[in-house]
Amino acid sequence: MLDPEMVSHNTDMNWLYDREHDILYVYVSNSPPSYSDDEEVKGVYIKRSMDDDDFITGVTIMDYSKRNRQLLRKSVPFYFDFDAVI
Repeated sequence: MLDPEMVSHNTDMNWLYDREHDILYVYVSNSPPSYSDDEEVKGVYIKRSMDDDDFITGVTIMDYSKRNRQLLRKSVPFYFDFDAVI
């Protein structure tokens, strides 16, 4: 059972929001092993496949609730509906 402090949404692009720690995890279903790029934006970590640097597998966003959604849309290299995260 999911922790009540966590909310998840299942589609091709999945997300998990940890309210207690204010971290949003966005990831591709069944993605290969990945690593995090260096931060271009403080607290925003782009995840890439270890086998193919061009394959982005997700993003981890620290202090999510304090972020400007418009700025996030510009800093994440794929479409994600940040407004859907409660």
